[in-house]
Amino acid sequence: MRLKSGNLHPLGLCGLLAAFTVAVLAASPAAAQEYPAKDIRMIVPFSAGSGADAAARQIATRLSEKLGKPIIIDNMPAGNTIVGADTVAKATPDGYTLLFHATQFIVSPALFKTLPYDTIKDFEPVARVTSQSLLLAIPTTLKIDNLKDFVAYAKKNPGLNYASTGLGSSLHLAGAYFDHVAGLKANHIPYKAAAQALADLVRGDVAYMFYPYPPFKPHIDAGKLKILGSSGAEKPAFFPEAQPMTAFGYKDFVLPAWHAVYAPAGTPKAIIDKLDKTLKEIADDPETRAKMSAIGIDLYYASSAELKKLLPQEIEKYARIIEIADVPKQ
Repeated sequence: MRLKSGNLHPLGLCGLLAAFTVAVLAASPAAAQEYPAKDIRMIVPFSAGSGADAAARQIATRLSEKLGKPIIIDNMPAGNTIVGADTVAKATPDGYTLLFHATQFIVSPALFKTLPYDTIKDFEPVARVTSQSLLLAIPTTLKIDNLKDFVAYAKKNPGLNYASTGLGSSLHLAGAYFDHVAGLKANHIPYKAAAQALADLVRGDVAYMFYPYPPFKPHIDAGKLKILGSSGAEKPAFFPEAQPMTAFGYKDFVLPAWHAVYAPAGTPKAIIDKLDKTLKEIADDPETRAKMSAIGIDLYYASSAELKKLLPQEIEKYARIIEIADVPKQ
């Protein structure tokens, strides 16, 4: 539409603004119907082959099948997951750049002095898709069969070592919180390589460790590790022998790792709704559930609205745990 030069009557301006608003609102459902019209980039701020990467690829494969367009996984593990998250925060909010993130997303605000993005304001939650219980393992050389006996042993032997894959990681925070609620006095040993941490655990150089199930499995099968409990709210489907920590009287100990999908703030609601609806269909799919269980992850769906409410609660919870663990800001 061409406008003639000169003064525009106020009513004419109001009419144009009203028409523009109607046009935008009318275009939003149409845009969602046409979405996606091209490949979608899903940024995973973890290395290829990691647990988060494995979960992202399972979800992305099913999402691609349902949406009819390729979803390209882009691993960006640099900067303690911050670089990948910041890339999405600053991306065009059109639904073609998504973030697949883990618990570190809600830990970072309390762990780092500054972030280049605002975890709440710069992202649009799409849906939570998983819950991954961390299993508490001890070496069988300790000859302890249950959590109660282990806690008694640890209290009689203060100064035991527990392993994690890094300061402020979900594994570290689970271990630190366990020490707090169980009244233990243990030493945290952060490892740069998970393989070395596992090797030292099997040998008995460290007394315990919280970690996802798949890396533990061969050592459990070989009789080298004993599982005493899990950090989830319920028994994990992939290893139902593991009782949740709440079953042992630690009522506030619900610290599963989990994964969710986010988009840049300002992404049209119609697109968020379409992605949310599709992810729910995936979470309800028995075949996908079985595939995720095989890699030690349970599907767990929470809608965009539910995830939006959950984020500030989880950020506050992990801030308290970081304070308990006395982890210095980085």
